[in-house]
Amino acid sequence: GEMRAQIVIVTPESAVSKTFGTFLNELQGRRESVRIVFDECHTVMDSTPDLRPQMQQLGALSTREVQMVFLTATLPKHTEPEFMRIMKIKAEEVQTFRGPTTRRNIAYSVHEYAEESDETDAICQLVGKKLERYVAPAKIIVYGGSIERTQELSQALGCHQYYREVGDRDENGAIMERWQRGDGRLIVATNAFGLEIDAPNVRVVIHAGDIYQMRSYSQESGRGGRDGERSEAIVVMPAGKQKELQDKIARAKARKQPWKIQSRVMRPWEAKQVEWEKMETFLSGSKCRRIYLDSEMDNRNDRKRCETGEERCDVCEGDDAEMEKSEARRATFIEEEREIQDNGARQDRWLNSGIEVHSSMSIPAPSGEVLVSGSVVVASPQPSTD
Repeated sequence: GEMRAQIVIVTPESAVSKTFGTFLNELQGRRESVRIVFDECHTVMDSTPDLRPQMQQLGALSTREVQMVFLTATLPKHTEPEFMRIMKIKAEEVQTFRGPTTRRNIAYSVHEYAEESDETDAICQLVGKKLERYVAPAKIIVYGGSIERTQELSQALGCHQYYREVGDRDENGAIMERWQRGDGRLIVATNAFGLEIDAPNVRVVIHAGDIYQMRSYSQESGRGGRDGERSEAIVVMPAGKQKELQDKIARAKARKQPWKIQSRVMRPWEAKQVEWEKMETFLSGSKCRRIYLDSEMDNRNDRKRCETGEERCDVCEGDDAEMEKSEARRATFIEEEREIQDNGARQDRWLNSGIEVHSSMSIPAPSGEVLVSGSVVVASPQPSTD
């Protein structure tokens, strides 16, 4: 008989076309349509009237009465109701399998460069250090934010650059393939460099541009460490920026009046502002960075710090270093106190031994006082002048 494809792969835009709808009707008529799998399904949340608007129509697939499988690593738990609304599925009909979004083998940090330094120079120096630390074939991704900044950094670093308009589909694919194959360990890109990437040996992901959304940051930083080995996710900012953000957040909390908050649907600009504020809180470094990632992505609110078996973020590393210094100071103080007490005890035993002290011998006692064990001051009698 005629050979038929067992798996059909299409883009979201093609999946909602009339031609593909007819094809699905034929499959269902022959009872050959078993399930529909939607990979990277979180992308439907980014669809707007100006950006891939057809994705908002994908919910029509859920009405075909076949099993639907939705796969993603970065769909925040609090956005699941909105996702289900778009995809026209009911919560009671869904079986969810969810694991932690943050990766245990990624060390999250912020790298501050001196105010008098140029950001491009600072990034070049940072990349140079990381290339030395992680030998080939280890790779590094630098996210530049805008196309212009990506071009600038690519020129300064002398490496591949990737953004949607860098070339046609074939040229973009060739750039990605050369980088993955090992033709250059470094690439600078916009957020267009993301969904297709699954390189196992990315050791460092650096963000040099503004980050406006925790979900996007989680997705992009997650390009590192796919092989389970230690990797780093670094955000580059000018010196003092973290403290500035901490002060800004503190002022905002002081002004906030929760009892005046109304339950209503936020306008688009308000939603973007909320997303940006969440990202600022993460960048401020006021607490363990995993606290904010876990809270936003997985609705986990019981985390206190990086845990055993996880690569420590820079905040927890700093806290641990301060704790070690404090413990060292405490140990030094205890040892000094013990020595003082031991010396006092020896001197006390000497004074109480009954040994006659000749006039030619003297016992040091400043201001006619002797300090004995327990820091008790005992006054020595002064010679009579009568």
